[in-house]
Amino acid sequence: MVDMLKQEQDKVTLSDIASRAGVTKSTVSMVFRNKHGISQATRQRVMEIAREMKYTLFPVRQTRGKVHWGQVGFVIISKENPPLPGKLPMHYFSHMMRGCAAYAEEKGHSMVFSHLDWKQVDEGTLSAVLNRGYVDGFLCRAWISPKVKEMLQNINVPVVLMDCDRYLDGYSSVQVNNIKAMDLVVEHLVKQGAKRFATITGNMEHQNAQERLAGLQMALTRRGISLPSEGIIIESDFCDANGRSGAKKLIASGYRFDALVCQFDLMAYGAIEELCSAGIKVPDDVRVTGFDNEEFSDKLAIPLTTVETDSFQVGRLGAKLLLAQTSGENKQVLHVHSEVSLVVRQSA
Repeated sequence: MVDMLKQEQDKVTLSDIASRAGVTKSTVSMVFRNKHGISQATRQRVMEIAREMKYTLFPVRQTRGKVHWGQVGFVIISKENPPLPGKLPMHYFSHMMRGCAAYAEEKGHSMVFSHLDWKQVDEGTLSAVLNRGYVDGFLCRAWISPKVKEMLQNINVPVVLMDCDRYLDGYSSVQVNNIKAMDLVVEHLVKQGAKRFATITGNMEHQNAQERLAGLQMALTRRGISLPSEGIIIESDFCDANGRSGAKKLIASGYRFDALVCQFDLMAYGAIEELCSAGIKVPDDVRVTGFDNEEFSDKLAIPLTTVETDSFQVGRLGAKLLLAQTSGENKQVLHVHSEVSLVVRQSA
């Protein structure tokens, strides 16, 4: 107990460093978090004193007065926290985070993770997370609301957007190659004899929904196949309930189709259930495809043909972009697309 008390007494604080440097505690904090408005002389003096005092949160290195903590952050923002079942592709995100962490570790960095919901964003929690310091940069996966955009613009470390709902000027990003994915889907379905296509989309405010619909239309046009408006069902989310409701609308419309392209695996699962309950056989009458190759996709009663997005590689690409920016190796804004492939199973 005595040793523990002595260790606590010997622990160096921001106030100790501030006193030695002749500055305020807030100035020391601003230096450690790379904040603007601190002179180079003050910054160097604080850093030297912190090193002399063996401050425990001292960064792993320093370049031209800028601290490097050897740590990156990953922030996911969803509507609910924890997310409701069927609302967030956790398989996709868990592999994405593993990819980020794996690349960061290879480069001598660790990763910290935060999961926030929209309510916490409104309460200012996101701002607190992004500005608490001790990270060299952030990877962010979120719906880019005006509030999120404002907060991202007010932090002083690099940010890379990870498969977000839209591009943002000035920010590098990693996205799934939706255009290529839809071409692979159409190529396979046409080879299987499909001639009349339908699709169920997710929320069309999301970039993925927009690109997947555009990619499907382009792939069909190149092959001389039309996608009539009655074959496009726009839903509000990427969940199984929307797959069911979308399939029900298609059936009720009287539009005859022999291929149904869904923008997410859960939607395809719901659509298959609705088709089967209506006496429509999958794949004999209608071939159905999904997107993302979720863990359940090969375990369904009718295993699902789907797009493999390799979210682990998405994570690695994001971490590579971010660390290139934090190191100063690359300051350009880059938009990178991950590779995709088609996993063929019984549904199509």
